[in-house]
Amino acid sequence: MGREIFEVRIGGRSGTPVHPSDLALTDGSTAPVQVRVWALSYRLRPYRLVLAVDRQTAAGIARFHRVRWVALTASLLAAASAVALLATALTWSPWRMLTGLPMVLLLGVAGGASFLAVRLRPPRYPEFDSRGEAVIADVDGSAAAEWASRNGGRIVVERRWTG
Repeated sequence: MGREIFEVRIGGRSGTPVHPSDLALTDGSTAPVQVRVWALSYRLRPYRLVLAVDRQTAAGIARFHRVRWVALTASLLAAASAVALLATALTWSPWRMLTGLPMVLLLGVAGGASFLAVRLRPPRYPEFDSRGEAVIADVDGSAAAEWASRNGGRIVVERRWTG
């Protein structure tokens, strides 16, 4: 019989501490790396969580965060450039071409970085729902049990399958 795979659901709002496990949630190894994960809700409220994962997953999460920041920054700069383009278009300024070109380039960078971020997203990166609960799929059984025992009723562990 293989190992059991669980889904971990973490209740509560962002900012309330969750005590990470001494075992990596990804593979149950005893030398985990603690990483911070975050997401923005539809109300633009940030959700943050500290996870204990193996080194390879930690490197993937760090790479994902870097690319996601590039996409977010390029999107905001493209929006600012669009506003500048609109302002110069209303005044019939000869500077329209100089404001339009950065907008097109930034939209290209934002689109490429967004596509890359979707491809680089680690499979065990938590999903945050509208109630502020984080759901992490494919968690090692021993790590899920230890994490649930450390955090009382805030963490619900559901068995998904036995591999």
